[in-house]
Amino acid sequence: MVVLRIATAGSVDDGKSSLIGRLLYDTKAVYDDQLASIESASRQRGLSEVQLSYLTDGLKAERDLNITIDVAYRYFATPKRKFIIADTPGHFEYTRNMVTGTSTADVSVILIDASRGLFEQSRRHIAISSLLGIKHLVFAINKMDLVNFSEGIYRQFANQLTEVASKLGRFDCAFIPISALHGDNVVEASQHTPWYHGPSLLDYLEQADIETQAYEVGLRIPVQTTVEASGKNGETELYALGLIESGEVAVDDMVTVLPQGTKHTISDLRNVSGAVPSAIQGESVSFKLEPPSPIKRGSFIVGAKDWPKPTERFSAFLCWLSDEPLKLHAEYKLLHTTQVVSAKVTHVVNRIHVESFETEPASSVGTNDIVEVHLTLDQPIFADTFEECRPTGSFVLADATTKATCAAGLIRRLQETSEPVEEVSVGIS
Repeated sequence: MVVLRIATAGSVDDGKSSLIGRLLYDTKAVYDDQLASIESASRQRGLSEVQLSYLTDGLKAERDLNITIDVAYRYFATPKRKFIIADTPGHFEYTRNMVTGTSTADVSVILIDASRGLFEQSRRHIAISSLLGIKHLVFAINKMDLVNFSEGIYRQFANQLTEVASKLGRFDCAFIPISALHGDNVVEASQHTPWYHGPSLLDYLEQADIETQAYEVGLRIPVQTTVEASGKNGETELYALGLIESGEVAVDDMVTVLPQGTKHTISDLRNVSGAVPSAIQGESVSFKLEPPSPIKRGSFIVGAKDWPKPTERFSAFLCWLSDEPLKLHAEYKLLHTTQVVSAKVTHVVNRIHVESFETEPASSVGTNDIVEVHLTLDQPIFADTFEECRPTGSFVLADATTKATCAAGLIRRLQETSEPVEEVSVGIS
């Protein structure tokens, strides 16, 4: 069955953990000991109802503060599909965790509290979902029980969210009125919303037309590591290991090893099951090259002809995650696939205003700002734009000294070495 990856998003206390708990409970994906544990935790806190949110809020600090801090992954299946859900935190401080949980999602379920409205953090999560290339947005208008299941309030939110989404790109949008606490329109249709004729949340997730995106850039295998094995005649053979991020490969295929640019033939190919004649995007493989190559972590395996040009400069979108502000021309470490190189942000083009989704000048870049920048590297990397290939078009910026994560980045446009960089001065120190 197709595996659907889902990320929940939204502001604090919009009900993300409760929604996932309800999905797990109503699809019979909760074990008896898990249910007993959360029943006990609910009683200890003097609560009259079982808090299904405790199924994902596993940290004691999360339960004490009644917020999600870490990204919790939960798994369940129905007869139609398998699901992996990332319960991401809504608090401003933990936006970096939300970026992590959403980065591999097929569908982003963004919760809106019908009794409170659309908050800035919800808008930020919508913008991040857009930048991460997620084309399927489900707006779960939650806590409808607190507004007497008002059709007017539902329509008001649906119209507002349609306008918001239209500013960011083309999406498959769904608007579902729910009560995560009581289960209305989560798994089964609710009798409280006779005016709503759309699917329940689970129906939408089961039917969503999501297939694995086949990138058209050709073969891309960043080498993660190498291992030595004994050959048939006792000689040592070198195998490279990596995840096929794009394309497919087969025994006897001609490939190129970057950055050397040398050409080789795949003489042996294996996955978790053993030797295989071929493998496709999404599979982890080990392989042997003929003639042998001094391959290592950070090497890049591509097709014989369809390999990208090296680049030392590019423009990108950054979601700035550090408490320390961005410093122009300071050294950062850029982590791209399995490569680590030194990088500097040379210019800030603009910032996305999360209320209007319009661009604006940026005199500074602080925590959770979304900005477009130009970067210069100390050595070339082999990359694609994020639009062409998500895995090879994304990167992380880290502090060069502390190694702490500073930003998540999406490559927007690659610049050849001979191409002049557009000068944009915004006065950031």
